[in-house]
Amino acid sequence: MNTPERKAWVKTLKPGDEVCYQTPGINGGHFVVTLVKNRTPQGGVRTLDGVLFNSEGRTSYYSSHYVHLEPYSEDRKAQVLRKQLANRARSSLWVLANNVNLSKLPDALLQEFINLEDKIKESMREPVKDPEPLEKLCSCGREATRVYTDPQFGGKSDVCDDCYDIEECQDQGSAVTGESYSAEECLEILKGRGWKSHYN
Repeated sequence: MNTPERKAWVKTLKPGDEVCYQTPGINGGHFVVTLVKNRTPQGGVRTLDGVLFNSEGRTSYYSSHYVHLEPYSEDRKAQVLRKQLANRARSSLWVLANNVNLSKLPDALLQEFINLEDKIKESMREPVKDPEPLEKLCSCGREATRVYTDPQFGGKSDVCDDCYDIEECQDQGSAVTGESYSAEECLEILKGRGWKSHYN
């Protein structure tokens, strides 16, 4: 939410409205959910926990940081719930690791724990992305069969096998001489190596 949007939203607040703010600090500081207590004559907002925000929904925090008032939206509620669940799970894992003698648990319960660990690991894996489809034609007019990546700039283009060889030859020229071979020079070099292509 930018400043004009927040200022317009602050104007609509009335006592009893649910709001929230995040204080700076280690691990993100503290997330506070509170209510609007009253409005000030200057257009500011005082929350039930005693914090005074100006008409732009901003307040200073230890004189060196600013804290912004935010709507306690459904998205924010979901974020808070998720963080609470994650913290509770983290505490549970710590208790299991430090205070429970796992060797005394029944085999079935240990297997459930292992299965849960496998599910968690599986959910953390990055999904395999399908390769992007190639364009039908290379710049030479033939069907594209490969993707060439420019080693200097990272740009990608769809090329046929022959043009791929020429691009690689030009890159090798850059590595050896500091200047790229021209396409014509690469054609002569490749032909000298017995290269067979549609350019022959």
